[in-house]
Amino acid sequence: MTPGLQQTILWGGIALQKISITTAAHPFFPSLWEVYETSFPRDERRSRDQQISLFSRKTYHLEAWVKASDLLGLIGWWDGFDFPDGLRYVEHFALAPACRGAGYGSAFLWDWIRENQRPVLLEIEAPVDKTTRRREAFYRRLGFQTHRFEHWHPSYQDGTGRVELRVMSYPAPLSDLAYQHFFQKLHSEIIPHPTFSSIQRR
Repeated sequence: MTPGLQQTILWGGIALQKISITTAAHPFFPSLWEVYETSFPRDERRSRDQQISLFSRKTYHLEAWVKASDLLGLIGWWDGFDFPDGLRYVEHFALAPACRGAGYGSAFLWDWIRENQRPVLLEIEAPVDKTTRRREAFYRRLGFQTHRFEHWHPSYQDGTGRVELRVMSYPAPLSDLAYQHFFQKLHSEIIPHPTFSSIQRR
């Protein structure tokens, strides 16, 4: 999506807008930030200053789905980095609490996937309880594949910690080359990590 623009999508006969957020001065940024902060654990989200600093990165995109004055959901994603097959990395995807369980999530994500049909990679918490298994099932219904190998994501908060997550990819499993390329970019450029060389890899 072109930075600064918006497009209209139809969902159940309702016209919704998808808006590109390119500055913290955007009128929807405060409500977007509230949804973001309440949707992810502390180790899995950036500080406000860290998030604002991403607006200068050409390979990072932050978009929101809105209806009139209400923010419904958000997606933060990356492209570029010469990812194999034009891979896109979804760093964060979340819905406003009032929209959860109503079908918005699958409609929004499927609309985003269909924009150019390039491969997609995202991460989820390990499916060990009802909530995390439901989240994995949500993505699998959209055609995502779960990878069972060990994957460590840098903590956003202290610069040295790490969080174990599961990798999911669409529409097919990742090649080893694609994963290793993503892993290197994740730890060296997306979330620069001072102990990158010592982090256990696949």
